[in-house]
Amino acid sequence: MKRLRAFCGLQLCLALPLAAGCGNAARPLPALTASIARGVPAHRWVPTADASYQIQYTGKLDMRVAAQIYDLDGFDTPPSVVSKLHALKRRAICYVDAGTWENWRPDAKDFPKKLLGEPVSHWPGERWLDVRQTAILEPIMSKRLDLCKQKGFDGVDPDNIDGYTNDTGFSISGAQQLAYDLWLASAAHARRLAVAQKNDNGQVEQLSKAFDFAV
Repeated sequence: MKRLRAFCGLQLCLALPLAAGCGNAARPLPALTASIARGVPAHRWVPTADASYQIQYTGKLDMRVAAQIYDLDGFDTPPSVVSKLHALKRRAICYVDAGTWENWRPDAKDFPKKLLGEPVSHWPGERWLDVRQTAILEPIMSKRLDLCKQKGFDGVDPDNIDGYTNDTGFSISGAQQLAYDLWLASAAHARRLAVAQKNDNGQVEQLSKAFDFAV
């Protein structure tokens, strides 16, 4: 599921259709800044609060869009595209689904049946994940984060990290969801990847201390 949500408090990008973006082809790009907050390690890039985005998960990519940051599907985007974006002085964010199972992904078979919950409404082929079973789920998600790093992405956009507010088929508490979400942020940072918050707005106060920006 590729849900685009906007909220205030961290970094803001308006929710747009999948092939749309926040860039403007006629506007020149300002310089990218390495950090937006005191205490962010120098070796890890973090977007500035006024950065512009092109959020596109499907379709032919138009690199002429004058956005500083491109948010792209982690599985479908080859390393060559990330390299081309870097050559254009742009950054690339790696979209991965961290809260639901998608039956078309190349690693779909790695998810045991006991991790799979209720189907996701309006998104065929997807089922909610039991984020309480961290011993099983974290190694799978670690491989996805490794893929993002190996392809050269600068950050990661983990989707659907709000299962506790949905009909997942599991009794997931807010505390259990928070623990999983914070682990995702820590695992991304361990790979020197910036991490975006897209969902779980109800726990934004706690998550804003660990996540770097929001889409």
